[in-house]
Formats: sequence, C-alpha cells, structure tokens
Amino acid sequence: MTPLAEALRGAPGAREALVRHLMPVVRARVLRGLRRRAPNRLSEADDVVQTVWLLLWRDDARLLRAYDATRGASLEGYVGLVAEREVGNFLQRVTALRRGADRVESLDAQDAPQTPSALASPSTTAEVREQLGALAAHLDAQLTPRARLVAALLYVDGHSVDDAARTLGVSAQSIYAAQHQIRAVARAFLRAQ
Repeated sequence: MTPLAEALRGAPGAREALVRHLMPVVRARVLRGLRRRAPNRLSEADDVVQTVWLLLWRDDARLLRAYDATRGASLEGYVGLVAEREVGNFLQRVTALRRGADRVESLDAQDAPQTPSALASPSTTAEVREQLGALAAHLDAQLTPRARLVAALLYVDGHSVDDAARTLGVSAQSIYAAQHQIRAVARAFLRAQ
C-alpha cells in the first residue's frame, strides 16, 4: 500500500510520515512562487504553507483523494501544483484587500441558507439541501451562460478570480462583473423565500 493510501486509511503515524515526506516540496514551491511573484511577502511563507496543508486535509482530504497516479503526475508534483495554486490565491487575496475588496457587497449572512451542523436533524438537513437545490436551479435558469460558467469556476471548483479569467480568456474585471450578477440573482432569490 502506498504512503498516501496508508495516510488516507488512517494508519498510525502514516499522516505524519506523509507530511514529513511532502513538506520539502510544499515549502519549496511556496518559497519559489513568492520569490518570483512577491518577494516582499516571503515573511508570510509559513502562513501559505500552513494553508496548503489545511487545503490538502480539508473535507476528509478531498484534494489528496483526488490524486490519480495514472494521470502521469507524481504525488510530489501534484501537491506542488496545489501549493503553487495557493500562492496565487494568497497573492490575489492580498491584492483584493489592498483594493478594498473587503468592502465589496456580498450576500447578507441572514439571507443565506443555513448549513446544517453535524447534529442537525434529518429533516433540517433535507430542508437545507432542498433550498440549496432550488437556489442552484434558479441560478441556472436566470444566469447567462458565461455567468453560469463563472459560478462553476469560482464556487464549485474553487478557482480564484485570476484563474477563472485565465481559463476563460477574459479580464479579471469581467469575472468580477459576472460575480456581481451571480450575487444579485442569488440575493433576490433568497429574499423572496
């Protein structure tokens, strides 16, 4: 059994061994990305490294479970790509905060469907899933094809605005415009509920 499979299975000490094995890759990719793109942010490398590990183990290690050796990349290469992507996401968040993105209008917390906790009753969980399904169907019906694609890239696949812009071959500003449309449609739907 591979070290990754052992760690995902929860074998004693396997997770720690995997982290020790992959840590040099993660650190090297984060440092290289910051040196190349934002040398003034090198002091924050440890924070980015920590975020990479949180991403890798989040949601029952969803990203690690997604690794497929048959696709040609080594585990080290795959984890390195995750680290590089997080450097880009980190720098995008820094840039957005400098531009005042923390003041950007978003959905109000009271408008959003409440996500059930692990202790929620089955009926509460079913109600929330039904509401989220209705919201998804409404967005699908109301958004332009481009906005639906942007929603999938940003909110389903978890891409950054810059990644989505590169993928679609458009400016980041057009992604922000589509994001505004998505939020407006979602907000209107949730307020009507």
